[in-house]
Amino acid sequence: MSISSIISPLQLLAVTTLSLFTLTEAARSESKAAIAASCIEAIERGDTEEALRISEIVIRWKYLYSTELIADAKECLDTGTGERWEYFSTKGRFLSGAEAQAEEAFIEGADDRKTSREEEEARLNCAVALAQNRVLQLEADHARFAKMKSNEALEATLSTCVRLYETDRDAAILNSTCNEIFLKSGLPDTAHEFDYGALLRARTKLARANLERIRQSKSRDLSQSSETYLSEVCG
Repeated sequence: MSISSIISPLQLLAVTTLSLFTLTEAARSESKAAIAASCIEAIERGDTEEALRISEIVIRWKYLYSTELIADAKECLDTGTGERWEYFSTKGRFLSGAEAQAEEAFIEGADDRKTSREEEEARLNCAVALAQNRVLQLEADHARFAKMKSNEALEATLSTCVRLYETDRDAAILNSTCNEIFLKSGLPDTAHEFDYGALLRARTKLARANLERIRQSKSRDLSQSSETYLSEVCG
């Protein structure tokens, strides 16, 4: 009993097609190696026409992985066509002339493009670092300035409360703002006198002195510090 009598014609066709496909795929790499070898043999015996004919087949090959096959195919193309050919894995095929030069330039430029991206990233990082540093400096200045202004306002409030106390003791004590100050500093005519106003004035003077020192230091060293920061941190 034959196989054709057991399976349907459609199944037989499918099995046959699959078998042929498998055999073709298995023989493909070997056939390319054989074709390349035939081309090398034609070159060695001086048969330029045969080498050219085979090179026209080789030129259509794509996605080669064997180093030996690529080397033989290149020799076949170089000699058969009289041109310089190179296999580019980036393209998966052989290129010559302007196409090869363009692809070589693209590959060589990959490092430059990477360096350019890294330099741009470093520049942006430096810009962010400098901006953050400036913000921190200004925030510190603002805090010191606010403290100085707060001390000035507190000193002025104390002076007003003292004047009110001298003219109307009860009103000054019952005033919520003055009462809070008196609870901390004591009454203006207390026997346990402490010059709270002097403390406020001293704090204000200290805050002003610190702020002025910082401003002068920045004015003097701003350009130098920026250049140092850029050279040391940002390169």
